[in-house]
Amino acid sequence: MIQNYLNTKDQFLMQDQLITLAKKIRKIMWNWHIYLGNILTGLFGIRFIFPLFGEITFQGPFTKELLLKEKLQNFVYLVFYVCVALSLAIGLLMKFEPSAIKNLTEAIHVLSIIYLATSIVRHNKWRVLAGVY
Repeated sequence: MIQNYLNTKDQFLMQDQLITLAKKIRKIMWNWHIYLGNILTGLFGIRFIFPLFGEITFQGPFTKELLLKEKLQNFVYLVFYVCVALSLAIGLLMKFEPSAIKNLTEAIHVLSIIYLATSIVRHNKWRVLAGVY
């Protein structure tokens, strides 16, 4: 991509220069990824500390008094929270992991964005359709 852009400007870099430049750009993005992952981990932890003080309640899907719709909603939230916790834990593990499991953790962490993005899009789509916005 970089060389294609440079070609439009009648400029050229050697392959090793292009690789060095791409790594520098990727390093900046990687640092932001780490910062945002740490922030998300902190916010996620706070989300589960608040119920201990009665600030936010969390109903499990197995409460008998709930309607079927509410049980289903609570189950979906529970699955979402478990998946986010798994992604965050794997992200932290990747920082400190033994190299023997690096490929496995990277694959799981990369695939985790699929359910997260899907959940956000579906959640917002349902809110728009329900007229909540």
